[in-house]
Amino acid sequence: MWQEMWLRADEKDEPYIFEHNFPLHRQLLPLRMFFVLYEDRVVGTGSAWIDTEDSYPGWGQLHSIAIVPEAQGKGIGTWLAHDLTMRLLELGHTQIYLQTVASRENAIAIYKKLGYEEM
Repeated sequence: MWQEMWLRADEKDEPYIFEHNFPLHRQLLPLRMFFVLYEDRVVGTGSAWIDTEDSYPGWGQLHSIAIVPEAQGKGIGTWLAHDLTMRLLELGHTQIYLQTVASRENAIAIYKKLGYEEM
């Protein structure tokens, strides 16, 4: 179920990418993965994940945020990133990181607006 919903929201991705992103700790998905529904359709997803690569042990990771193109520009990504950040803090993470690419300028602007800084 989680993979199917994630793939609906992140339409460009393939099933193997989900397996790569969430290989372990599947039991955490209900607590850490969010979906945004709009008019009975999944239009966004993201996760308040944990560091699984030991890059930042114990840190929370704002991970795999995706909004379908037709729902972009409505503030959904900002709302989702904020709620995921709040979930990470609720779960006890005192340090949070995310990874993105420089070409995702709109996403980077959202992250900076929420207080994230480049490392």
